[in-house]
Amino acid sequence: MFFPSRGRRGPDPYLRLRTAVFLVGVGIILAGMQAQRRWAVWLGMGVLLVGVVVRLLTRARRGGEPPEDEADGRMDG
Repeated sequence: MFFPSRGRRGPDPYLRLRTAVFLVGVGIILAGMQAQRRWAVWLGMGVLLVGVVVRLLTRARRGGEPPEDEADGRMDG
């Protein structure tokens, strides 16, 4: 079973980038829906997919594994 880590992770240097990508993607999707342009909706979804890729790459680069004492999923305390 999965238990989220309660430890602090520190500041995320890519938070602004991911937030900007999310806002641009959602803006494109909403504009495409308003204008009834299917290609714009797909473009917005592609931009959101870029944000997901950035998230996965930054997690892998920072080491997505939990610390040794939290790896077994026990909840102490």
